[in-house]
Amino acid sequence: MATLDEQAGGVVCFTGRVRQDAQGQPEALFLEHYPGMTERIIQQHVLNACQRFTLLQVQIQHRIGKIAAGEAIVWVAVAAVHRRQAFEGCAFLMDFLKTEAPLWKKNMGNEAAWVESRPEDQQAKALWLL
Repeated sequence: MATLDEQAGGVVCFTGRVRQDAQGQPEALFLEHYPGMTERIIQQHVLNACQRFTLLQVQIQHRIGKIAAGEAIVWVAVAAVHRRQAFEGCAFLMDFLKTEAPLWKKNMGNEAAWVESRPEDQQAKALWLL
């Protein structure tokens, strides 16, 4: 967010990173996406978040390709008049990115395998639908 809206009383940023595996070993992910469709769907969720939480500004950067352990995968920043709107808007966007954005992750550890959607991610998204 190069220049912030002067009304912005709260700015929240989140960075998602590649973790080590359960045994503490370095891990890498390979992310693929559907060009055009991915950006369009993310933009729909941004517009929804802006309306729902009265966000003033939003920026999302999502990497694709091979990403090593410790590196950033996604960065989300939101600005709102009040802090609660900024926190909720950022959480909302992350929950929908994890479950709705057409991005596919392959774990590049010892046994390469596509990463399945986690039930807790679906549950987090479901809370926003109530």
